[in-house]
Amino acid sequence: MNSFPQDNISAQTSRYGADIAYLAGEFKLRFQDFAAIKKEISLFSSPFSVDPNDAPDQLQLELIELHCDSELRSRHQQLSLVNFYRQLDKSRFQEFRTLAKKLLSLFGSTYLCEKTK
Repeated sequence: MNSFPQDNISAQTSRYGADIAYLAGEFKLRFQDFAAIKKEISLFSSPFSVDPNDAPDQLQLELIELHCDSELRSRHQQLSLVNFYRQLDKSRFQEFRTLAKKLLSLFGSTYLCEKTK
């Protein structure tokens, strides 16, 4: 008994190859928008790892203030990103909170799905 029939292998290979090429193209198309906001995502997810000189002008002063605050650094390590940005002082970190709201709105449904698992 032959467990691996050799019939039609080349036809299946080219069909699957075309399907994989199509999927790769779709992924590239759907995720190209993330390349445009890569710096914002990095700034949002790891603000203590970003050099203030590399941040957008409107965030530089807040980023420097964030870097100088050891309590906030500790909270960033202990809290979820959502809770970290939620507890940031509205008057001191208005631009960071705006950035967080923008990016969280992109991933809101994903966050909710992961949270309910």
